Amino acid sequence: MIKHRALLIPLSTCLIFWLHGCASDKVIRREAFESPFLENALSSQGDQVKRRATEAHFDGERLFVKYIFKDTVYYAVGKWKIPDGPAGLFKLKTGTLVGGLALPLEQHYSKPWKNLAGDARSALILGPETWDVLMAQVFDTILPDEPLTGVIVDALIREYFLYSDENRHLRVTYLAAKPDRIGIDRIWTFSQLLDIALPYLESYLKKNGMQDRQVLLNTGDSGLYAYPFIYADIDKKIVLFAEVSPATTIEQRLGTENDIRLLGHLIGSHVAIIVRPITSIGSLIYILGDLAFDLLESGGDLVGAAVEKIFVGGGDRSPPPLNQGPGMDLTAFEQRLDEITNSWTSWGTMTYLVDGVEFFPRLIDTMSLAEKAIHFRIYIFDNDDYAITIADILRERSKNVEVKVLIDGAGTIMATRVLPQTMPLGHSPPGSIKSYLKQSSDVRVRTQTNPWFTADHSKLIVIDAQTAFLGGMNIGREYRYERHDIMVQLEGPVVSVLQQEFERAWSHAGVMGDVALFTKAMETRRSDMPDDKGYPIRVLVSKTGESEIYRTQLEAIRRAKSYIYLENMYYMQDKILEELVKARLRGVDVRVIISLDELAWPVNRAHTMAANLLIENGVRVFVYPGSLHAKAAIYDGWLCLGSANFDKASFKRNRELNVATSHPGAVNELLERFFEPDFKISHELKEPVPANWTDGIAELLADQL
Repeated sequence: MIKHRALLIPLSTCLIFWLHGCASDKVIRREAFESPFLENALSSQGDQVKRRATEAHFDGERLFVKYIFKDTVYYAVGKWKIPDGPAGLFKLKTGTLVGGLALPLEQHYSKPWKNLAGDARSALILGPETWDVLMAQVFDTILPDEPLTGVIVDALIREYFLYSDENRHLRVTYLAAKPDRIGIDRIWTFSQLLDIALPYLESYLKKNGMQDRQVLLNTGDSGLYAYPFIYADIDKKIVLFAEVSPATTIEQRLGTENDIRLLGHLIGSHVAIIVRPITSIGSLIYILGDLAFDLLESGGDLVGAAVEKIFVGGGDRSPPPLNQGPGMDLTAFEQRLDEITNSWTSWGTMTYLVDGVEFFPRLIDTMSLAEKAIHFRIYIFDNDDYAITIADILRERSKNVEVKVLIDGAGTIMATRVLPQTMPLGHSPPGSIKSYLKQSSDVRVRTQTNPWFTADHSKLIVIDAQTAFLGGMNIGREYRYERHDIMVQLEGPVVSVLQQEFERAWSHAGVMGDVALFTKAMETRRSDMPDDKGYPIRVLVSKTGESEIYRTQLEAIRRAKSYIYLENMYYMQDKILEELVKARLRGVDVRVIISLDELAWPVNRAHTMAANLLIENGVRVFVYPGSLHAKAAIYDGWLCLGSANFDKASFKRNRELNVATSHPGAVNELLERFFEPDFKISHELKEPVPANWTDGIAELLADQL
């Protein structure tokens, strides 16, 4: 996540107002402003009469605002507090961790406040004209000087595209509607915009002889879900966007319709064995055999006897010091991987896209430039407002290019049962995303079946067989705004390997089933010859009974001599935990980033036991302070990332896709951009977490998930 000082604000309506109300002599001309999306803006959902604040106070936990609306005076109160925990992150009532706060003014009185504390700081009130000036300065700063070049502004509700046309007039649209001829200079987050805006505000106050350090700005924003007031503490870098509407808790859907759809899909998945008899029966035999083997190996010990045996004397002695020598021989390791996978490395380049703020704008832009084909292989294609945005782009693009979407049936249906925490009110989701994608379009959609409760957990997008995106993100609002994750953009010959993987999965999901899969399987996975712009990249796959991802990472752990860094949503594979402990006992610096509170029982308790095992054996365990969904690892200079979790489902049952390389530049960039920032903001556990006997049952259950 982001630090306390970074102020990322989830407020699309504020952005809309900025775009609508800014004026500038340099680039922005009010009369030239075009904003086709304003007719659908949140500010149009209610009364357009403006609210005008006349008094404001802040006592560290509550914001008090006196405002006039329709000739009536209101005394409003909003409660706010930085919660305890690592990194000083702000926590919304919805549970979403962000670096700023949309503060609902939930209490509105007709008489002055009775509970206004004497130590509350009063704020200077500034009008909308000040807001206009500040935002004009911000836009003059972020817009490129070159015409026909623009920037993406991430509003945490939608991405907007701002650019100056041939006449240096400001143009604004959704990123999804960006003109093809306009280039993208960079992405600006609200955090970065506020880093620019706060100094401008401070300069404005000084220039006008104002000594105040706490101010409340009237933005002029109006409507049912407007943010008409913004409180800023310049010294503490606190920015609160005051929402006038009562806070609304988004409840989980009961999902009766979805339950029926899921049941029908699961029944159909097993009826479909008729067209996939070899793969389906083979999967069943493997799953039953693997379960029997696990029970025999553990001897009925619920907490994993094999792992328990390698505890460091029950914590009575310290683990050995860390090795100071070099890491493993990467050349020999890569040769060993050729034997393990019976394949060869491909060639290409990798660009890391950390979190939805980097991935989705890049994806949208790349889809808009597609000339031949857009292929999606996605575990979850949700039906929330953001997923519908992506679906609409695909439907529109299908008029000109081939669009194929392959979704996992069970994963997608189950995901639609729960609404994202940050979802705007008023969205009416379609019952079936498959039907929605096909409606009035040429999008071709196929659904992966789930025999024996296996799944296609891959996340792969290939565009024009030239660019591929692979990693942990599904299509939906929570992956865009709520979860910490990473995708990688690949270019070069390696994309042809990924294109083949898509075609195999697509063929297998069709009516010819196993016949089509075996026909495609005859094609080689080796890509074209390398070019001078890339480096070796290995594509790793998993499927029921055959996991290159598991075997290669197990080999990496066993060979590591210097360090092992892991960041994953799930750690529920006893053999992996055992090998991590053994690595630490031979002097390897083993560090894992884990999630605890975000996960439900039994996974949460299984993670507790895993964390305790690792800590007691000298492994450094870090708890990520948010919703962690990443799947990345580095072993002595060899990286591996993609869709696979460290659990039995990903390693032995589901279909997964990862990529790996030992290229120093790619490894160092992943360290600098992903692991080092996450180690810094995560909370390191210094001692075991309290556990009880029921956690053993949870661990047993979680091991089979």
